[in-house]
Amino acid sequence: MSTTDAFPVLPGHVVALKDLSPTTVADALTEPSVNLALHSRPVPTWASAVDDLVADIVEPYQFWLVNEDIDVLGERLRAGAGQLPGGHEEAVDALFDDVIALASVVSEACGDTRPFVSLRTIDASYFTAGASSVSSHMHLDTATVTLSCTYVGAGTEWTPDSNVIREQFGTRKMQRPDEPLGALVHDPDLVHESVRYEVSLLKGEIREDEDEGSLDFLSNFLEASEIERYNVGGGLLHRGPGTARGTRLLLTVSTMRVPRFSRVPAGSL
Repeated sequence: MSTTDAFPVLPGHVVALKDLSPTTVADALTEPSVNLALHSRPVPTWASAVDDLVADIVEPYQFWLVNEDIDVLGERLRAGAGQLPGGHEEAVDALFDDVIALASVVSEACGDTRPFVSLRTIDASYFTAGASSVSSHMHLDTATVTLSCTYVGAGTEWTPDSNVIREQFGTRKMQRPDEPLGALVHDPDLVHESVRYEVSLLKGEIREDEDEGSLDFLSNFLEASEIERYNVGGGLLHRGPGTARGTRLLLTVSTMRVPRFSRVPAGSL
C-alpha cells in the first residue's frame, strides 16, 4: 500500500498525520512524492502563558543546539533560559517539554541523534532591508527534513508542489528580494498557512553542486564526505510570513543527513 493510500491526501504532495509517532512520520515521508506531512493538534492549555512570555521578551530570544547529542537538549535549553523574562516559569517548563518531545520525533524518525534545533523569536530586527530571508521569501531548505512549529504569531506559509515552477530553481533555492512570487509559481494566491501549534515536517533538498553559502551551512553539521544528494527537484517551497503580522516564536528541528526511512523499507523501524 502506498503512503497516499494510507494517509489523507491534502493539496499537492502533502499528507496528514494521525499522530506524531516516529513510525507514523517515517512511513508518511518514505513516499518520494510526499514533501510535507502535517499534524494538527489542539492549542494546549498553556498557550496563553507562552503568549504572555513572548510579549514580555525585550531582546530577541535565540536558542540553537548544533552538533550536540539530543540527550543534552533539555540541559541546554535550561542553561539558556536566562534570556527569557522571569515570572513565566510554568510557560517555560511547558514550552521546553514540548520542544524536547518534538525534537525527539525528528531524531527517532530520521535516525539522527544530533539534529539542528532552533527555537527563536522573529521580529522586525531579524530582517535586513533589501536582502532575502527565509522568514519572508519563498525558498527550499538545505536540509533533508525539517520539523516546524509556530508557538506564537503567524505560521509558516507554503505552496503545493504542483504550483511551483521548478525551472526557476534549477541553480538557486531562494526568491530574490524584489522578485514577484508570480515569477516562481503558477498561482501566487495559492499559498497555505500552517496554524499555531500545528506540526509540519517538510523535505528540503541537498544538491551535488551546492553554492558556497549552503556548503558553509552544511559544514556545521557534516564533514564534506558525509554530504549526500537528496530529493533534488522535490523540496517544499515555503516561507515565513514576514514582519507585518507581529512577533513569532518558531521551533525548527532539522537533519541534514539522508533519513533512515529513505534507506530502509517503510514500517521496519
